[in-house]
Amino acid sequence: MKKVEVVKVKILGCEYAIKKKGEEDLYYEKVAGFVDEKMRAIIEKSSLLSIDRVAVLAALRICEELFRARKVNEEKEKLVRGKLTEMTEMIESALR
Repeated sequence: MKKVEVVKVKILGCEYAIKKKGEEDLYYEKVAGFVDEKMRAIIEKSSLLSIDRVAVLAALRICEELFRARKVNEEKEKLVRGKLTEMTEMIESALR
């Protein structure tokens, strides 16, 4: 049976054990640091929120960033595909 490796990270002063999936420990520390940063920014603006609400708001903000990044990536992919099609057509035309 394969041994499960974990890495311990801190978010808002609480320690969490995360199952490693082949990444370096530093990767998980960066991810946890990102989550911690988002949660602290929310707490700074409204310290009266419960930790559950802070976590949900942080998750929503992180997902919003992810969706924006995906949209930008899709737009760039479309542009690249269009340019590749143009270049392919030009090359095929030149070879005829």
